[in-house]
Amino acid sequence: YALVDLMAILPFYVSLSGVQVVDKYDGMLRMARMLRLLKLEKYVPSLTLIDDVFRLQAVPLAKAGYVTATLWMFCTALMYMFERRDQQETDASGSLRFRDVPNSMQYTLILLSGDYPLVDFTMPAKIVCFFMIIMAVGVVGVPF
Repeated sequence: YALVDLMAILPFYVSLSGVQVVDKYDGMLRMARMLRLLKLEKYVPSLTLIDDVFRLQAVPLAKAGYVTATLWMFCTALMYMFERRDQQETDASGSLRFRDVPNSMQYTLILLSGDYPLVDFTMPAKIVCFFMIIMAVGVVGVPF
């Protein structure tokens, strides 16, 4: 634990010495203070329990992550195919939501979370959104 404390407070003392590198990366070095949260495990036993659950259930969590990522990519491709030509759907900045696959990934992730925006999709996209919500509930609700 002494190393964690040293890494958390060392940037402060290096900056007092006048080294300019610390001033350049001051924000990132201040984030090193977050390392002190690692010491909480000694006082809060539930953090150890969470670690044990992740270690014991690594395979089912990896399967669920793989299924979720595959579902996300599949639904992103479908939404891109059905909505790329719909020029009416723009976000607050005026850019098209589904103009390319990487841009449509963020909107598809929102749709997979169950948040259905108040926009007018084309009919094929509405059907895809319906099945996306059903599949997302299945992925979250059915344990592996």
